[in-house]
Amino acid sequence: MFERLAEKLHRHHISEPNEQQHVITPPADMAQTSLDCDLNLLRANMAQTFGKSIPELPKPNRSRTWESPQCKELLRITERLRVSSQTELNQDLYNEYQKTGNRKCYEDPYFLRRVQLTSNAIYCYTIKEPRDIVFYTRFLYSAVMKILDEPTWVVPAHTRCKVDLFNAETAFALAQVMELVGHLLGDTVVNKVYEEIDRRVLTPYEQSGRSEWWYSSPSNWNGVVNSSVGACFLLVPMDPDRAIRGVSQALEGLKHYLNKGFGLDGATVEGVGYWQYGLSYLTAFFEMIRARSLGGIDLLKDTRIKLIASSAYKLQLGPNKFAPFGDAEEDKMTFSPGFISKLAERFNQPELLNMLAIPAGGSFSQSNVALSKSALVFRDLAWWNGSLPQSPIELTDALLPNTGVARMVISSSQSPQLVIIAKAGHNGEEHNHCDVGSFVVHFDGENYITDPGKGVYTKQYSDPKTRYTWSDWANSSIHSVPILTDRIQGVGSEYYGTMYNIKVEDHAKSIQIEMAKAYAFPRVKSLQRVIKAFEEPEGYVVELRDTVETTDAVKLMEGFMTYLPNRQTAPNQVSLLGKNATLEMTLIQPCTGKEYFDIQELEDLMTEQKKTKSLYKISLKLYENLYNKDAVIVRCTLRKNAPK
Repeated sequence: MFERLAEKLHRHHISEPNEQQHVITPPADMAQTSLDCDLNLLRANMAQTFGKSIPELPKPNRSRTWESPQCKELLRITERLRVSSQTELNQDLYNEYQKTGNRKCYEDPYFLRRVQLTSNAIYCYTIKEPRDIVFYTRFLYSAVMKILDEPTWVVPAHTRCKVDLFNAETAFALAQVMELVGHLLGDTVVNKVYEEIDRRVLTPYEQSGRSEWWYSSPSNWNGVVNSSVGACFLLVPMDPDRAIRGVSQALEGLKHYLNKGFGLDGATVEGVGYWQYGLSYLTAFFEMIRARSLGGIDLLKDTRIKLIASSAYKLQLGPNKFAPFGDAEEDKMTFSPGFISKLAERFNQPELLNMLAIPAGGSFSQSNVALSKSALVFRDLAWWNGSLPQSPIELTDALLPNTGVARMVISSSQSPQLVIIAKAGHNGEEHNHCDVGSFVVHFDGENYITDPGKGVYTKQYSDPKTRYTWSDWANSSIHSVPILTDRIQGVGSEYYGTMYNIKVEDHAKSIQIEMAKAYAFPRVKSLQRVIKAFEEPEGYVVELRDTVETTDAVKLMEGFMTYLPNRQTAPNQVSLLGKNATLEMTLIQPCTGKEYFDIQELEDLMTEQKKTKSLYKISLKLYENLYNKDAVIVRCTLRKNAPK
């Protein structure tokens, strides 16, 4: 597998490092998308397809629907929050963000209200007993009216926008619920919902949407907002000319999202969570256009979208685990099963279904934020068959050459796979962390060496002026990368790394990353990181070699991040203690006897980030400075623990 990846690297001109390496010429099959389509086909069929935005949805209020595995799972995970009363929203909560930068105090109850909308709408759609429908309709009515009574659907962190992520989502959720169960609430309520969607979202979008920062941006905002609003133009009754103009405006914005928000390899630097966020709403919108045009307009057939869809599974480490670079989750990542199932079906990519795998003994779950998105949850009911892949799953080597990420997989008949993901990239990415050269070592459900992942979202964390200074979370000091003479990596796209020479030799796999350009340090001509993985009789081995080429001596300190408990067994040796295996890190070179590992538990940082587990930085401190061509070699041996 890696031999083919090495050939692919050669085709992408990454065989030797140079200053322009991070700009890669696209092959012919990675052309940009235009989203050109004849919207007259949509207009001609809008009247006869009204009320049929999700044709795959099972019929309402039938035993077969109620008893389906996907319906049972969706009802199970929403029931606990269906009638919770802790959803008060007031001006004091809204003002808290400006006072302290805290988003959760307002957003937690905000999203919980929308979970209640989702849960009660599903109950009203699926149950068959008339008296039960009447019972749940009361709760649905309450959930709808609470949302309509909110002074604004824009959250306090987004007040610069007339239309933001969450008021667009709210509009789509309400419009979808009205289409499916609005008849239970009566015309007065339904018309009020449509009026509020128009007043709060559709009219502002028409008047000033193109001037909003997100409209033509490369970020997930573009995908979510333009898709949600475009869907509302097809769900809310209105003049067909206006609806077509709204859909056209949404497609114009989404063209920028697809062409600028994803690399030439189809990947987004925002991480798999944001890959799902923007693309799931786009998929819902595009499939709605296909349904409402009776199949005449099929925008998902675009080859670039297929490439984008295939990129995320290349970042998988195992069930629920994905590369935590940037603002991606380190601990657990779950996906909308309907969205993933639809992509796998439309693009004939069954390997995407591995993204839905859960650890052995686990069960399907979703966060409150995910459950708040009614429009997507109803598509789980429509597009998902209720099944999940069984653990373990088999992964293969993978490469995202433009993004600068590679996955190496070492397999053994005697043990679960060893998975290593490494990153080059640059430090001006969307949701950026200064992490050029960072890598993850994953085995049997646990990250041994890791990247810390997503920080807590506050005003300071979201502001580029304070993101790297108010906390260390996003700067390179708490990532698994070196510090050069007390210098951490620079911020901006001019600070980058180059990945090259991916190869297989003597049953080992290795990748090389040139990291010198990630540091503002002119006398360092090269800082080359080689990560090599192989299997020996004693267990898996990962060898890290960092080589410095410099005009003068430099001080280098290696850093390794882990959430696992650990212990120092010798000055030059540390053990990381997993549930089923132990990773023993040993310094091989230099070996004067004065080098040592230092372990620091970052308690204050974790308190600041409102995280409950422990994070450790393992620093390798060298006694002597490094000169030209000097190398640091750390050998990591993974041994399975003895049975208890």
